[in-house]
Amino acid sequence: MFVSTFGGISYYYLHVKDIVAGQANDFIMAVAEARANHIRTLLDEQIEKVKLVAENALIEEYLEEGLSPEEEQSLQSELREHLDREIIGVSIANLEGIVLMASDERFIGRDLVLGEIEWEGDRAEDLVERIRKERLFEEELQILFRSVYHDDLLGANLFEIGTYVMSDETDEPIGIVEIDFDSGILDGITLDRKGLGESGEIYLINHQGYTITPRIFKTQADLTELVDTPNSAECLEDLEENTPEVEEKDKREGKDLRVFTDEHGESRIGVDVPIYGVGWCLLSEYKERELYGLLNLKLLNIALLVLIFVTIATGVFTFVIDKLFLAESKP
Repeated sequence: MFVSTFGGISYYYLHVKDIVAGQANDFIMAVAEARANHIRTLLDEQIEKVKLVAENALIEEYLEEGLSPEEEQSLQSELREHLDREIIGVSIANLEGIVLMASDERFIGRDLVLGEIEWEGDRAEDLVERIRKERLFEEELQILFRSVYHDDLLGANLFEIGTYVMSDETDEPIGIVEIDFDSGILDGITLDRKGLGESGEIYLINHQGYTITPRIFKTQADLTELVDTPNSAECLEDLEENTPEVEEKDKREGKDLRVFTDEHGESRIGVDVPIYGVGWCLLSEYKERELYGLLNLKLLNIALLVLIFVTIATGVFTFVIDKLFLAESKP
């Protein structure tokens, strides 16, 4: 009886192991996709903030006709009113990218290093180093972007989003509004420990493979850590080869988990999620030992419960049969 019971449990264990492993993989994918969607939503929200500032009629008047000293002072005060824990700088620049007015006067005269962000485009390039030139007035490129970098003046890691100020009369660009965002708003998403266990981590890298958000064992992303793993390489390749067909395939089929050895010689399980348009990769990674150790523990608990249930059921069945046999054997 017990031999057959253990045989049944072994078969059940192996069958359930595949199911639970599949559920674990689905969970890892779901956590990574949820974080990536959170970041996409956050970026969309920041873009709307920039557009809202650019619609200020006083900025259009300043760029087209100029303002009196009192009006300029009033406009600069309005720019400062936008500052909060996320926005640490607001600038108005001419079409050459030279800052004319800013919430921080130290920015005046600086050259904005912005590139067009192809938010809905065919390519997923981070265009930080490509300054606006021939493509300046293309209608589909109304949003300008600079990826995370360290600003020595402010002593902080920033990313920048800008948009053109349009003339009501000519419907042509007459200047640029740009906002500096503290990259810590990205950190708040990637460092959330929900669903990551003890060793799991989620972080962002830029199109060159450098970290732009902290990793689990570091307190700050220094933008000098180059991540060179199969997980990062796969994502950077997807960014490089991005087409609408690739994006559609990602949405339809999802990404595959991969097992690889990290820079510390640790076996890890990871998945990547490209964030097209800004040239970022979200990497989600777990120690294989921890993940499958928890999986085996869960399966062992299931097996023990099944064994206890079968043992009790067998005991009850034997007890009932004995009672019936004794009842029938009485004269």
